[in-house]
Amino acid sequence: MAIYLIRHTKVDCEGSICYGRSDFELKKGYESEFKLIKDLLPDNLIAYSSPLKRCKLLADYITDNYEIVGNLIEIDFGKWEGLSWNQIPLEEINIWSSDYVKNKPPMGESFVTLHRRATKFFKSIEGENENICLITHAGVIRSLLSYTLHVPLKHIFSLKLNYGTIIKIDTIVDNIYNIEFIKL
Repeated sequence: MAIYLIRHTKVDCEGSICYGRSDFELKKGYESEFKLIKDLLPDNLIAYSSPLKRCKLLADYITDNYEIVGNLIEIDFGKWEGLSWNQIPLEEINIWSSDYVKNKPPMGESFVTLHRRATKFFKSIEGENENICLITHAGVIRSLLSYTLHVPLKHIFSLKLNYGTIIKIDTIVDNIYNIEFIKL
């Protein structure tokens, strides 16, 4: 069986806004994207969703039966949440960006922290005998791809993940995976 990683569709906010856990609405017209995503998935999925509404709306569309999982929530940008990147003090951005994997924004979390919680959940469902879908965010998906592809966290950000991306992960043998990008 397979695990499908699904990134939520486009949010309704300006492109220059720093958001992770901010709970923005989805961009109008998301229903047509939802249909395309659902049509590309197998029937009878076990679904898990981030608690943010941009993911829960998609989970509601895909299935009537899903579980909310806190470990699938996006990174916490702390006091930067909802600010334009231009509003964030350059000194703070420079400290964070000097090692964005280990450093965290003020009152936020590091990518290493996100990675620990995301992979902890992934390992708990790995090997299940069902098709599973995780409806989540770019940060969580990058973290899980880092884990499954054995790519260092600092290099996984070169991978572009469009809104509505679907990635299928099949376990071949322990710690060896087949990764298929179904929709980008």
